[in-house]
Amino acid sequence: MNRCEQGKIMGRVSSLIEKDKEKAIALVQSGFTQAKVGSMFNVSAYVIGRVVKEYKESQVVPVDAEVMPSDKPNNLPTKSQNITAIKERFADKFTQSVDRIVDSITDTDLEKANLQQKAVSAGIFFDKVALIRSINQTVDHKHTLVGAIRRSTAEQD
Repeated sequence: MNRCEQGKIMGRVSSLIEKDKEKAIALVQSGFTQAKVGSMFNVSAYVIGRVVKEYKESQVVPVDAEVMPSDKPNNLPTKSQNITAIKERFADKFTQSVDRIVDSITDTDLEKANLQQKAVSAGIFFDKVALIRSINQTVDHKHTLVGAIRRSTAEQD
């Protein structure tokens, strides 16, 4: 009798439902061996290894991501950790670009811009700052924009 037939007779299952896969991955990440996790779910260590492999392959890891230090075996980055790393990397790059662009704007550039260009630019800047800082846009922001537009209009008259 081979192992597959033996497993069927002994009542082992050959796969896990999605909820159990998540639990099994969490247990492996916390340091349990695949054999131990397999015995907890009445599956073989091979099944757990397959689940872990599928999980690793489904994760998006940035090319220049740092390796996560770990004192535990089988420490796998989670999808949310990868997404957070990507967001942070892009936020840093965008911030540097915005700094360069804003720093390059001269008084002459501002004087050349018409009211619509100034209003659109100011609105975009406020929106982006709010998104980056996770600030909800409030009435105060709108009053600030309206005030800036009124001052600009008054200066042009």
